Amino acid sequence: MRLARITGRVSASVKTGSLAGVRMLVGDYVDPDGKVLEPAAVITDACGAGPGDLVLVATGSAARIPAETAGVPTDATAVGFVDQLSVGARDIDLLPPEATGASPRRPRSNRQSQRRKQGATE
Repeated sequence: MRLARITGRVSASVKTGSLAGVRMLVGDYVDPDGKVLEPAAVITDACGAGPGDLVLVATGSAARIPAETAGVPTDATAVGFVDQLSVGARDIDLLPPEATGASPRRPRSNRQSQRRKQGATE
């Protein structure tokens, strides 16, 4: 897995059918100190991430394991939010989204929760 800071969203009106309904984000792969290692990667979203969020990104074939991206032609999927980061004996201060100018992470909408529950019961 890799760390990425989400910087934006991707919209594509013409795409393969398996990408229909899949959220796509733009993110910079970063090191633990926030230094950009690889800018502007397209990352599919399985966790509701948005601009300013620091996320865990599954890459390669693991990116297609989450239910939201099963069968999707992707090699990078945001699978979780990073709440705390420690490297060795050092705790890394993660800037909150407000400090980066992005809006704070919002809780899942009722509609998203219902969709997830429906998917679990089908």
